[in-house]
Amino acid sequence: MSKDSNVVNFPQKSEVDKQFEQLESQADRIEQQRQQIQAMIDGRDFKAKQQDLTELNGDGNRDRGRYGEDESDS
Repeated sequence: MSKDSNVVNFPQKSEVDKQFEQLESQADRIEQQRQQIQAMIDGRDFKAKQQDLTELNGDGNRDRGRYGEDESDS
């Protein structure tokens, strides 16, 4: 009796099963990325972004009016 006679050979996954698992994992990653992108879009402040891109020290002037007047609540 040889050693191999006691070995149980389990069925291996077919190539289709492997591809299906890959597709499922990719779908999960795509959904996570979609949620991240949606969160970024929802949290975007377009006025602040435009100010940052067009004004020198725009982020320091959030509480200033059009002509430099102080519009802070304090």
